[in-house]
Amino acid sequence: MDFQTGIKEAKFLDPEDDNSSAGSSLQVVREEGEENGEVEESVDMETEKMKYLKDYNRDESEINFGERRVSKDDLKNALKNFKSGMDDVKNKEEAEKLQEKYRSYEELKQDFKAMNVKVETDTEIMQRLVDQFKEEGASLEQKINVLHDLEYYVHQIDNAQNLESINGFKMLVKGLNDTEPEMKEACAFVLGSAFQSNPKVQIQGIEEGAMTLLLRMMHFDQSFNVQKKALYALSSLIRHFPYAQRKFVSLGGVTNLSQVLQRESSAMLPLQIRAVSLFNDLVVEHNSAKETVDNDPSDTVARQRLEQYNQ
Repeated sequence: MDFQTGIKEAKFLDPEDDNSSAGSSLQVVREEGEENGEVEESVDMETEKMKYLKDYNRDESEINFGERRVSKDDLKNALKNFKSGMDDVKNKEEAEKLQEKYRSYEELKQDFKAMNVKVETDTEIMQRLVDQFKEEGASLEQKINVLHDLEYYVHQIDNAQNLESINGFKMLVKGLNDTEPEMKEACAFVLGSAFQSNPKVQIQGIEEGAMTLLLRMMHFDQSFNVQKKALYALSSLIRHFPYAQRKFVSLGGVTNLSQVLQRESSAMLPLQIRAVSLFNDLVVEHNSAKETVDNDPSDTVARQRLEQYNQ
């Protein structure tokens, strides 16, 4: 079946000639309907091939366009005579109307140039946000808005790691000790997003004392929203980080979360569910590391992680 023409073709070999490549022919069968199919014509493919080569030869000085034959030299001259500056609009008034309606190419180039000047990298945007946060006279609302914008960027691993270079990380840790609950909540939210699956930033958090401040927020702060964001940041800080988990235990983190579970207020239920989920995930992580080493002793990463758990 020829999928371009819809014609079924069958090849018959000449019994008198064992060489099937010479003198081969095709019988073309056209389907008139589901019930009837008949042989309408027989085509000698070698004859058709020679006919095509005769009509078009790359070495010939003329090209056949159906009934017309055009020399290659005439075609080249015609292409040379195209004028790039020719305008399809002949009417002068119509041309002026079009010019008023659309801006010129030079004007568009100037606009794009101005746009390129304003393009900023993520790090530059984050630096600008940090500077706005530190501006003298900035209101609490302005600082909270800056932190919400900053949280959007630190989800990307590289951006979170660049917080230290733009003096933003210490600013956030310091904000955990602020007197305003909204400030502590927003700073914990940004840090939690920066800690997620980012070992380098997790280490910075431990070194800057973020865990101690977050545990203090969980224990002493009365605001549910502050406690919720503090637990979010703690969870991001210690997941897949055995050293941080040991430090969490040594600083009384287990006792802290146990006290959360003992509260009888129904408003604390969402926070209690998060605390239970965290405990469960930590147990699963430890068991998973042990099972990985048992199944594949050559896995150096899993072995190092298990050694850290067992210290």
